[in-house]
Amino acid sequence: MQRRPRGARGCLAALRYVLLAGAVATAAAATDAGATPVILATVCGNTAAPNPEGFDVSFVNTMELIYQNVTRSGFGVAASGLGADAVFGLGQCFGYLSPTDCQLCYAQSRVKLPHCLPATGGRIYLDGCFLRFAPDNFTAVASDANDTAVCSNATVSAPAFAAAAAVLVQNVTAAAPGARDYYYRASASAGPRVYAAAQCWRSLNASACRACVASARDRVVRQCLPRATEGYGLNAGCVVRYSTQPFFLQANAGGGGSSSNRHIIIVVIASVFSALAVLGIAFVWAKMRDRRNDHHDDMDGSSEIVRAIAASHLSFKYEELRKATEDFDQINKLGQGGYGSVYKVHCDICICMYIYMKQHRYN
Repeated sequence: MQRRPRGARGCLAALRYVLLAGAVATAAAATDAGATPVILATVCGNTAAPNPEGFDVSFVNTMELIYQNVTRSGFGVAASGLGADAVFGLGQCFGYLSPTDCQLCYAQSRVKLPHCLPATGGRIYLDGCFLRFAPDNFTAVASDANDTAVCSNATVSAPAFAAAAAVLVQNVTAAAPGARDYYYRASASAGPRVYAAAQCWRSLNASACRACVASARDRVVRQCLPRATEGYGLNAGCVVRYSTQPFFLQANAGGGGSSSNRHIIIVVIASVFSALAVLGIAFVWAKMRDRRNDHHDDMDGSSEIVRAIAASHLSFKYEELRKATEDFDQINKLGQGGYGSVYKVHCDICICMYIYMKQHRYN
């Protein structure tokens, strides 16, 4: 069996570490903003990527492209890489989320989904959004073997509840395929008032959406009613939900402007910083891969790289960045992205990447 050179293994370990560490920073920002969406279900594939380094780089690129679209419209599909390194992805916020909550939800899903690596596929359902990646184009798939239902442990004793909830779920799933963005919601009185919504991913056509919500509806009615106060039908291409709680009213609530904007800024900055850090390490990996036959591999390179990144906590003072890049000398500049410049410095144990966004001079 061919063994991967230690230098490549070290960069792969560093790449995955920064992917998770940067995600933790994003999660901390979301928590500071006061919202942590509940994870309903996570499914990771059973097949490992044949070339984990290349697949991880494609994964990072795909997630970043989806992020850019989700922040604009609440939905995004993207693909990156070729052959065995190809990664397709889809992200969707549910129609009842506000733009702020959509970004918070996506940030949380992006924190958790990398734990599926090195598997070639994974999906995560949160209370408000969905994120998935796979090695082939799945964006038109409405249902598959991983479809499931999630039911609340709390129960309702009102005799009319089950019948009213079932009728309401039937109504919203019938209306969703013809509604704007395949999203429809409604409520009804049934002892306790009941709320329901159906949402298909925008990548489906109307007929696929109709089949998807019908399948999710039948599953959630069969498994969660007559007593559960809340239930989710989770399909590959849609979600159907009912609840005794008014989960879709917050999207239209007013107020909170300055606080909401602050929350958006926190999440966006954390997400951008995380993405840039990961792409920086990916760049290093590519450089090391090109040169690995020309240099002697350090026997302890992998652990040293990971320890160095861990010790940094991905947080640097402006003065440290200035010194490390020799006052941002153009000789040390590796590239320019949409969010800022990427520089390199020479450390004792490796070539590290320091990210500096000139428009945000952090202390």
